[in-house]
Amino acid sequence: MALLQLAIEGETPRLFGSPRALRPVLLQALTQHPGPVTFLIHGYKYTPGHNRRCPHKTIFAAPRANPNSWPGRLRTGGVKLAIGWHARGRLQTVYARAAEIGRSVAQLSDLVAMLSPSRSQHILGHSMGARVALSAAAQAQNTRLRSLILLAAAEYRSSLDQTMIETASPHLKVLHATSRENLLFDLLFQSMIAKPCPGDRAIGLAPLPHANALSLQIDHPATRAALATLGHEIAPAEGRINHAAPYRRAGVFGLYSALIRGDLGFEHLSRRLQSEPATSQAQHGALPQLA
Repeated sequence: MALLQLAIEGETPRLFGSPRALRPVLLQALTQHPGPVTFLIHGYKYTPGHNRRCPHKTIFAAPRANPNSWPGRLRTGGVKLAIGWHARGRLQTVYARAAEIGRSVAQLSDLVAMLSPSRSQHILGHSMGARVALSAAAQAQNTRLRSLILLAAAEYRSSLDQTMIETASPHLKVLHATSRENLLFDLLFQSMIAKPCPGDRAIGLAPLPHANALSLQIDHPATRAALATLGHEIAPAEGRINHAAPYRRAGVFGLYSALIRGDLGFEHLSRRLQSEPATSQAQHGALPQLA
């Protein structure tokens, strides 16, 4: 596994903490490490180089420095591109910036596809990072994006709808992992960020009517039971408010890793969840009670 820690300033990705040019380092990583390419995108309040909220020293730290970081828990092999961006300031300002960062991630995705045309690509984004991921998938010109794994997305469903229409990747799958613990954040998001169109709702509060999009409520007892039959034990909720639950909960990264590696197919997961009536209801927008 190769981990490249990046920072996007303006529209240009660069290696974080290194003066080396990105392209030759990326090419070397792709050459030496077969397997999927996974983009990791943080959410609100992180920014590269911040003394307390630098993602590359916390959630994106190298596994040897922090085995519980995203790169440490995501067992996919291949190349991981940890994207740091300036996500501090007024929520409305950061929300607008996230779409611009998505354009830069799309260009980086196209570069990866040019350097390694047969490689599958995946994006894992939390909170406002989900908006970055959806923006990137809508703008990338290559067809190698295979999945978006959105964690407690801070975005409206119309953005997901638009991405599913505009993406160049015909086989793109979207998984939205959320929980009842994120309800307060979904409601706050809707109260602070203007709706793009009348009747729009946050992804966590809306049904996902796309065949290739699945909502996974990780604190729902029936969901956890169904996942356990697939070999993925997800820990129960520990409280009522937790925006970070989709990446802090024990067991979730094993599930995400299996989806990215292809060990667990999206269709198989969807069928297994739909076989449980209560789980099927949870997928289509009904918020479950805490376990």
